Amino acid sequence: MDNAYFHSRITEENKRNKIWEVICKYLQKYVSTDSVALDLGAGYCSFINNIQCREKHALDLFDGIKKFAKENVVCHITSSEN
Repeated sequence: MDNAYFHSRITEENKRNKIWEVICKYLQKYVSTDSVALDLGAGYCSFINNIQCREKHALDLFDGIKKFAKENVVCHITSSEN
């Protein structure tokens, strides 16, 4: 995927992560810490980095997710249609 396209549409911002911290704190009651989570269209990995679970996967066409995903997140650079 053309990373210039991604960066021109969605910029990396710390504010987004702060919002996702709050959202995930609320959502955590629906996600068991023993579960597996998949973040489709992970982008800057704001959701998957902030949710607590046993196994985490981030999927996106944007290969930059490898830079933003925390160490415990498995990155899949591919289309969700594959």
